[in-house]
Amino acid sequence: MPFELQSGARYDVIIRVLSTGTLILPISFKTPTEFHAAARWEQMLQGVLGGLGLCLLLYSLTQWVAL
Repeated sequence: MPFELQSGARYDVIIRVLSTGTLILPISFKTPTEFHAAARWEQMLQGVLGGLGLCLLLYSLTQWVAL
């Protein structure tokens, strides 16, 4: 959620988290540019891994048909 924060001002951020067990909640604040850059790299990695998985599936099916 984007916030409009003033430089040098003090803010309290309150977050409610519900868990039935132990929970580690990593939180970081990023600028929109940093957020979109990280999201773009994550999407590219998912695309590469998805393509690799598809290639392995096609290879497996080819081997099954050949044998």
